[in-house]
Parts: sequence; structure tokens; C-alpha cells
Amino acid sequence: MTKSRACPIPCVGRRQGGSRLSATLLGVLVAVALISPARAGEQDFYIVTDYDPGRDNVELVSDAMKRADAEDKRVLLILGGDWCGWCKVLENDIAESEELTAIISRHYVVAKVHCDSGSPGIRYKPRKQPKYGASFVNIRAKSYPHLVILDSDGKRLLSRDMGGLVENRRYSEPKLLRILNRHKS
Repeated sequence: MTKSRACPIPCVGRRQGGSRLSATLLGVLVAVALISPARAGEQDFYIVTDYDPGRDNVELVSDAMKRADAEDKRVLLILGGDWCGWCKVLENDIAESEELTAIISRHYVVAKVHCDSGSPGIRYKPRKQPKYGASFVNIRAKSYPHLVILDSDGKRLLSRDMGGLVENRRYSEPKLLRILNRHKS
């Protein structure tokens, strides 16, 4: 007869009401729970997380400005599309950088604005709402992604393509941080 060893964690290595698989699953869930609090809020600065060609960009920008006003932040618009490889590189570079994520999370509300050959930029005509969008009238992007930073009143602080920011097939973290720090709330 084999002797089972005592284990400090119930059901690990024994078959009392569970199995090794459930113990492994429990371990994975605990690990995720320990990691999740740090990761859970990191990407919540996005007002939308996709480039939707069917979305009303005027409404999207208005919603972003309202949220930025409520949270005392700036609006960071990323013009591009799911078809844009460099937009995906930018998204990954932001997600992988603790510094970029921290500054964006603290100072910006981010909206991904779909653009394509049919809408090479966005036109935003103010709707008699001087607080939201009075000076954000027309943005034309020559390349994607294209960054636009607005204050919560809609004043355009920056409109910039990403040329000159690429190093080794990635966006330069120090250069992005300089841009974001210059215009943060």
C-alpha cells in the first residue's frame, strides 16, 4: 500500500474531491487573479478598442471629449484601421510599454477612429455644442496611424503622422513619451 504524503494545499496530489487537473486549474486561476489587478485597468483608457467603419466618428469624438472632460484628461485620437499594419504595431507597442500605458492611462482618453480611402481623415462639424468640438473641424491624414490630441473643449493640440518615430520596425518609446508628455493634461 502506498502512502499519500500530506500536502499543505487541500486536494493537490491527492484525490479527495478533486484531481491534479483541478489543482492545476486552481493554480492558474490564482496566478491570473494575482496578475490581473495590475493589468485589468491598463487598457481602460480606450473608449473603443477597434476601428469600426460603421461607427459614427462624430459621436465617437464627442463621447471621448465628454469622458475626457469628466476625468480631466486629454483626448488622443488614433486615426487608422484594422487593415493598417502600423496601427497594429502601435497598439502592441503601447500595450507592451508600462511607461506608455501609465502616461496614457493617467492623462488621456483614447479613441480609435476608422479611416480608409473613402474617408481619409475625419470631418467634424460642431453641432452647436461649443464645449465639445468647436475647433475640431477637419483632419486629413496622409499616412496611418495618425495621432490627434485634443483638449476636452475640442481644441486641437497636435495632429501628427508617425513618420520619424519608427526604429527597428517598432515605434520609439522615448519619442512617443516626449509627444505624450508635451501635451498631457
